[in-house]
Amino acid sequence: MPELRRISARLTVRKGTGTQWQISNPILLDGEMGYASDTRMLKIGDGETKWNALPFYETGGGGVNSPFIHDGDVFPAEVVTTPKEAMEFSQKQINRWQKCAVQDYKDGYLEVTATCEGDGTI
Repeated sequence: MPELRRISARLTVRKGTGTQWQISNPILLDGEMGYASDTRMLKIGDGETKWNALPFYETGGGGVNSPFIHDGDVFPAEVVTTPKEAMEFSQKQINRWQKCAVQDYKDGYLEVTATCEGDGTI
């Protein structure tokens, strides 16, 4: 049986000022969050649209527990209502993927496919 290794990770959100985002105008990965630090506004990528064309997800200026306005495409609307819940939801998805990857590794798969594809994690 292959040796298992524990991997520790820290989740961060890409951030910059509004001007920095406008100048670089990157394409965020599907589900990747970008935070404009000067306006406290958040955008979530779709893997295709450049920053300047993405809509903002407004936090209402109240911080992590303020209302989180979104259309339900990236996060389930009934579960994610604040920026804090968006971060928590993302971390849960990462944790689920990690468990799938470990199980696939234990089962001898060279790639993460068998366990994770069936449950919608990837």
